[in-house]
Amino acid sequence: MWSWMDRSDVRPLTQVVRVVLLQERGLTDVAAVPLRMVLQKGRYAGRNVTYFRVFDPAAPAAGAPATKHYSDLDGAAALYSGHIEREGHVILNR
Repeated sequence: MWSWMDRSDVRPLTQVVRVVLLQERGLTDVAAVPLRMVLQKGRYAGRNVTYFRVFDPAAPAAGAPATKHYSDLDGAAALYSGHIEREGHVILNR
C-alpha cells in the first residue's frame, strides 16, 4: 500500500540551481545531467527559504537507495548545498 512516506523528494536540478552551479562552481552541462537534488522548507535569517542539497546518485556515499528526502543526505555527502530565497535567488554554501 502506498503512503506519503514512500514518496521521494529526489528530483533533477532546477534550472535556476543548474545555472548558478554553472556560473559559480564551473559545473558543466554534461556533469549536471546525472545530478539530483533534495529540498526542505525552512527559515534563514527570519525569512522563508527552501534548502537544497545536490548529490550524484551514482556515488556510493550519496546515492544509497535510502536517499529519498533532504534529511537522508548528510550535508558532508552533498556535492553542493545552499538555499533558495522566496524571490528565487540561489545562495550556495561554501
